Amino acid sequence: MDEQTQVPQEGRSQAAGGNMKSIERGFGELEQIARSLESGQLPIDEAIAAYSRGMELALECKRTLDNLAQQITVARERAEAAMQETGGVLDAPAPEL
Repeated sequence: MDEQTQVPQEGRSQAAGGNMKSIERGFGELEQIARSLESGQLPIDEAIAAYSRGMELALECKRTLDNLAQQITVARERAEAAMQETGGVLDAPAPEL
């Protein structure tokens, strides 16, 4: 990712939070779809539509999880680089209480 496309720190945490909510909603809907399909009570056309929606949701959730994994990898690499540059000591301000 080049410098022009990087998201500011606060934007990253907001994006990650939005991604987590998106995943939670997606998994929730997937659970509902699975229950309805497992019940065997859906007419075939509704079952096919539910299955298609479930596959779409699964793909969306996988993409989101892959994106989050990439963000974690980048954050870890940056932290490791910072630790090496400072000899293992990071100058972080003390948290305010």
